[in-house]
Amino acid sequence: MGDCPSLVLIEADVWRNERGEENGGQAWFQLKNEYLLTKRNILDFQHVPGHACVYPRDHNQLRNLLGIIRFRTGDETTQYITNRKTWNENSPARDLIHLSGFYDTSVPELLHYFSIGKLPKTQKAQDTSTARELYMLDSQDDEYGVNIAFKHQQMLEMLPFFIRSDFQKTEESIKSLCRVPHYLRISPGWSMGNIHSPYPMHLGKQLIKDRLCILGIEV
Repeated sequence: MGDCPSLVLIEADVWRNERGEENGGQAWFQLKNEYLLTKRNILDFQHVPGHACVYPRDHNQLRNLLGIIRFRTGDETTQYITNRKTWNENSPARDLIHLSGFYDTSVPELLHYFSIGKLPKTQKAQDTSTARELYMLDSQDDEYGVNIAFKHQQMLEMLPFFIRSDFQKTEESIKSLCRVPHYLRISPGWSMGNIHSPYPMHLGKQLIKDRLCILGIEV
C-alpha cells in the first residue's frame, strides 16, 4: 500500500464464481458470504497460482490499508420502502428525498451498510401517480417503467472487512468507512441523480475537500 490511508472497494459480482467463468478464470472465494465471516481479519489468496499466501491484518505492508469494502448491487440487494406508514397502510410508495444510509446489526461481527441514492430534482415524471409504484424490474415496454432514467434510486450494500484495528474499536468508526463511498455517490454540483458506484479517486478527493470546506474544516 502507499503512504496515505486507503480504502479498497471491490464488487462482489463475478469474483465469487467458483469456476471464475465470468472473470477470465479469476476468482476470490473469500468474498462469498460463507467464508467472509470467519476470514474477516485476513486476506486469503491461497487459491491464486504463484501467490498462494494469507495476509494477516497486522502485516507491515498493509498498515495504511484501513479496510476493504465489498459491494453488492442489483438483484442481490433488498428492495425497500421509505416509512412504516407505507408498509401498514394502503398509501403510495415514495422514494427517499435525501441520500440515505442504513445498517443491519443482525450479524454484529460484519456490519452491513445500505446506501440509497437521493431523489433527483429534475426527474418530474417519476412523481406522478401513474409512475410512482413502478420499479426497475417492471416491463421494459412500459413507458413509465425502466425506460425512465433514475426512476427509483438503487440500494447498494457495503460490507467492510479486513478493518484496521483502530477502526474496529467502535461501531461508529466502522460505519465511517462506509460513509466515504456512500457520500461519493453524489456531487453537490449535479442534481439529476446519483452514480451507482463511488466517484473515481481524483474526483472523490476533490469532492471530500469541497465538503470539508462547507463544514469549515481546513485540509
